[in-house]
Order: sequence, then structure tokens, then C-alpha cells
Amino acid sequence: MLTIVSIASPTMALENTKLLVQGKGSPLEAITTAKPTITEPNEVMIRLKAIAINPADCKMIDQGHRVTSWPLVPGLDGAGVVEAVGNSVKNFAFGDEVLAMFTAGDRGGAFQNFAVVQETMVAKKPTTWSFEDAATLGYVIFFSFSFVPFPFAVLRAPSAGNSNSQH
Repeated sequence: MLTIVSIASPTMALENTKLLVQGKGSPLEAITTAKPTITEPNEVMIRLKAIAINPADCKMIDQGHRVTSWPLVPGLDGAGVVEAVGNSVKNFAFGDEVLAMFTAGDRGGAFQNFAVVQETMVAKKPTTWSFEDAATLGYVIFFSFSFVPFPFAVLRAPSAGNSNSQH
């Protein structure tokens, strides 16, 4: 059974404004929908305060790069405040200031007021950082690692029955 841990208040928004792209090369279009819901126990809903425009977002919008279906809510990087968490989420609670790496799509794209992501894609925002600063971190990390020769295979745990992490 899925339970949602959240603190309701009379001022909590029930609607979500998102920027939607109808197809390859189409302009961003603001639409209002119902606020997304938590559907899995390890999900975190974030009320976005700032987003970063990642070059990959532009490629998705203009060229359809890595897009599997339209319409699409773009946005890979952002920061905000935790609005709700699934019952298996251990590291975040309502009101925490966070940054995240989002997934372009209806519920997970950052170009909207509320987005839902997996807990593993969320980090607490340092208190000395603005939301704008925190929103850019995802892009900075990706960009940095693209120039540093790093054996990403060592980050993966060996599969069951295989102690060799080099693939």
C-alpha cells in the first residue's frame, strides 16, 4: 500500500502550470493541469523555485534529441522545496530545500511548478546557496565529468555472482 507523507494546508496549490512542447521545434506553451501525485513509495514531489536551462533541454526541444514521445515537459535541472514524499523516502521531508536532476516528461520535467522525481536524484540544498545557484549544479557536474577521464564502471556495484566490476 502506498501512503503519502505530506503536510496539507489551505494554501497548498491544487493546480500545476507547466511549459509543454507539442512536437519537435515547437514553442513552449504554458498549460495548467492538476498537480502531480506521488505514485511510488520512493518518489519526492518538489515545488520548483528555480530551473537551469541545460543545453540538453534545448536539443530536446529543437531537435527531438532523446525524446521518445510528444508532448513533452522539458527540464533536467532545478531546485525547490519538498512538497510531498512517498512512504519509503528516508532522507527528505516536507519543506526541505533541495536540488535535483529531473527527467524530461509529464511528471518529471523541471519546466513546471511541481515535479516528481526518485529520491536518489535529490540532494539537500546547502543553506548558503540560492535556489538559482543550486539549480545549475546538475549541468555543472555533467559538464565537468565530460572532460575528466573517469572510470564510471567502478561506481557500479558488481552484479550477483560476478565480483568483477570492470565490464
